[in-house]
Amino acid sequence: MGGLMKKEFGLEEYFSAISKIPLMSEEEEKKIIQRIQNGDEKARKELIQANLRLVVKIAKSYVNQGMPLMDLIAEGNLGLIRASEKFNPQISCNFGAYATWWIKQSIRRALIDHTRTIRIPNYMVNLLGRWRETKQKLTVKWNRAPTQQEIAQHLKINQKQMEFVKSALKVRGECSEILSLTDAADSLPDTKTQSPEEILEHNRALARLDQLLRQLPQRSQEILQMRYGLKGQPPLTLKEIGKKFGISRERVRQIEAEAIRTLYQIARQPQYKLAS
Repeated sequence: MGGLMKKEFGLEEYFSAISKIPLMSEEEEKKIIQRIQNGDEKARKELIQANLRLVVKIAKSYVNQGMPLMDLIAEGNLGLIRASEKFNPQISCNFGAYATWWIKQSIRRALIDHTRTIRIPNYMVNLLGRWRETKQKLTVKWNRAPTQQEIAQHLKINQKQMEFVKSALKVRGECSEILSLTDAADSLPDTKTQSPEEILEHNRALARLDQLLRQLPQRSQEILQMRYGLKGQPPLTLKEIGKKFGISRERVRQIEAEAIRTLYQIARQPQYKLAS
């Protein structure tokens, strides 16, 4: 890849460069993968370059979330490289579908790390760490989970600090809920490397996600499926989804946000928590 992977490479120049790389046919991809399995590193480079446009398409669906597009693309490219190393044609489907999961995983993790880095001061990170540690100790000591008020009293924190902790825990819960569900939907189980327990857990998560989505209006279901690539396809941008439904980009964003809030509320109801 050489210069294509350099961060200082301008976006327009980068887009222009990768647009000149020919796409592979299904037959060409099979031959390239066979060469890779025979130890041909040049073939691996060709496979990666042929899928750089896939990374850009996926990265564009994560703009306006705290990281520049070029950084998102760079993270996605790392996921693409990882996919080229892990891909096994005897187990998985076509490379593009397999790589999509790795690309999105790499971008999502980078976004989470970036958000944590820029939004939470060190003393607040320490407070959250002390909060978790105290909760664990009191749970063992009292043989029950302590309330938030009991933890706050034990730590001797003021009301402002208490409100911060509540907000942080709420945000973390919402993000973990949606991220875990979309990750499960995107994952491609490798039956040769996963244990039966892991495969069962994966299937449970998929069943739960399907169960939750069915509680939404049909249009909201379809928008979330398109936005997060839940049907095995690369995620679409707000603009692309808007064109399909004949609505504005902003309206798609509103529907997406409302659907995620609704999913989170439904997921917290006891009847939707799958048995472990």
